[in-house]
Amino acid sequence: MTFRKFSAAVLTVMLLLLIAMTYATKAYERDAQEIQNVIQSQLHAVIHDDAEMAFSFASASSQDELGSPNDFMDLIRHDFPMIYRHRQIIFDEYDIDVDRATQIVQLTDENNSVWIGIYRMLREKDGTWKIAGCQLIETASVSI
Repeated sequence: MTFRKFSAAVLTVMLLLLIAMTYATKAYERDAQEIQNVIQSQLHAVIHDDAEMAFSFASASSQDELGSPNDFMDLIRHDFPMIYRHRQIIFDEYDIDVDRATQIVQLTDENNSVWIGIYRMLREKDGTWKIAGCQLIETASVSI
């Protein structure tokens, strides 16, 4: 193989790697946006007391565990007032690993207390992202 052919082959491989990396980055960013849309949509449904819609954003395994849309909303109303009547949400860091993801959010409740939400996400068999759970941690911060 001549130097010219070798150089052309190396350049071709580098170009293909660059294209693959660009595609992977766009897919990662697209997944992040879809995940944020799912969380935002569920929060919107919760704040409007739309149990069916809010429940539809839960993963299949979470739905099985939670029971029914009304059971889900009762749980949110009674045990998670910071979600039920949040004033603000800010999306923070996220990590995506093929069919699982974690999205960190900052939630401000009615009393201006700030909570950190760690959303666990699952990609369902149909390719959509669903919420598999959320852990909440109260901070010492207060929103003004």
